[in-house]
Amino acid sequence: MERNSATNREFAIWVSSYSETPEGGLLAGVKFDGEYGLGADNTQTYAGPITILTRNKTDSCNVEITFGLVEGRGFTWLAKGLQSPKSQFLITNNPQLRWIFSGMVKIRFSEGRPHIPIGQQHLSSIRGKDWFGVLEIKRSFLRCSCKCIAFSTNPNLTMCFPQEVNNAKSGVSVGVMESGVQTE
Repeated sequence: MERNSATNREFAIWVSSYSETPEGGLLAGVKFDGEYGLGADNTQTYAGPITILTRNKTDSCNVEITFGLVEGRGFTWLAKGLQSPKSQFLITNNPQLRWIFSGMVKIRFSEGRPHIPIGQQHLSSIRGKDWFGVLEIKRSFLRCSCKCIAFSTNPNLTMCFPQEVNNAKSGVSVGVMESGVQTE
């Protein structure tokens, strides 16, 4: 099987966890374009420069990333040459992307709330006007909290609330996001 290359296509992956293995770093997280792979066309490999965005720092390095079946892990991304930050981060081959927002938000869901078991976390990719991001929804016994982390190529963009948000994969409306903490 010939593997597609993402050398000339943009991709972004929110990395929620990273673990070192002898083969390279295993990445778990959320993709923003296409269902699987590295780009909207389900590309399976990328070799070249990437930008690593954390809340306080932007770095770059050359990596080789493949998407595929890893024994005992299922389908995941494997990165060679990545110097992982200690916290969650975004990797992309678009050097113009900027971290524009990180904070607690309220969500008024348009079609019911996702079912999240107590003590669990749910990650969801979202898209707004001129930005995209991830929602980290955590559920405790009495409440849900929702954190939004957002990125944009527009250097002058600031997050304004309320903000309509869509599911990044399907384009379906998720609801309206406001600043603050959601409680039940």
